[in-house]
Amino acid sequence: MENNLNLNPINLYEYEKRASIILPHDNWDFIAAGAMDEGTTAKNRNALDALSLRPRFLRDITNRSIATSVLGTPISLPVMICPTGGHGIAHPNAECETAMGAGMSNTLMMCSTSSNKSLEEIAAAATGPLWFQLYHRGYDLTEMLVKRAEEAGYKAIALTVDVPSPSPKERDLKNDYSRDLELGNFRGSGKAREEISGTDETPGWQVSRSAPLTWKELDWLRGLTSLPLVLKGLRTAEDAKMAVECG
Repeated sequence: MENNLNLNPINLYEYEKRASIILPHDNWDFIAAGAMDEGTTAKNRNALDALSLRPRFLRDITNRSIATSVLGTPISLPVMICPTGGHGIAHPNAECETAMGAGMSNTLMMCSTSSNKSLEEIAAAATGPLWFQLYHRGYDLTEMLVKRAEEAGYKAIALTVDVPSPSPKERDLKNDYSRDLELGNFRGSGKAREEISGTDETPGWQVSRSAPLTWKELDWLRGLTSLPLVLKGLRTAEDAKMAVECG
């Protein structure tokens, strides 16, 4: 096992294998697990495996590049880091370390509302572009987070629309797993702390995800910021068209 840890991973599967060895079992299960019995996770993997490229030949490929731009932000790698909270269970510098890694690859990181580091700390550590992932938790708290993201230099707001309530994981239930990590965006006291306090059984940051979120709230949010607004989690063309109409 020690020899395996000394080898440099060369693909994503080897990185996952190495992480599963290094990290505590419960922490690794939390990271790797999908919701419930992980049926959707398996379907996603199978769907990706079913895709194949259709190369066109007899083209001049002397100059080639995989660089692109997303909502006007140039990136060298067309693979972005999706928003996840709790990076502190994998590294003491949490999301700040992830942001530095994204910058080294010149790609974009989307920072989670439930990050262990504050959005300002992540922005200070980042060397690449950032988007801010937002859970709607009521008007006051949402406005506070959006304004902070603007001031910290985030390039876009990505509103999560497909998580009306927390998704239980069977692996976490078997491990009786609970995280005891700080929510960096809600340090201190005052209204923000009160609104996410919740109960001992259900932290407020989870309860608040069920705050009403409709097209009415989207219209309000669109008027709140001039940053590009992305809806994360849409699954139908009909909703996508409505989103475009909302700006």
